[in-house]
Amino acid sequence: MSGNDRSADMARRLADTATKHGLSSGDRDVIVRAYGSAMDVRAEKIDDDHHPAFLHPGRTALVLMDDVGVRDANIIA
Repeated sequence: MSGNDRSADMARRLADTATKHGLSSGDRDVIVRAYGSAMDVRAEKIDDDHHPAFLHPGRTALVLMDDVGVRDANIIA
């Protein structure tokens, strides 16, 4: 995964949140890998790591898990 400290922090937060919600380590890995793929593209295209779109994939995954209660890793990813 390309990016910076903000994207690495978000990847850790996604993993922690998935674990908190009882997702398996395999499911957690699917989510974090998908996030990494999205961040690779953003690191190439978005110069400002504070741009609203920069961490959008991570924020969306957190909303799905925390606010909506989604537990299917394929949907979250």
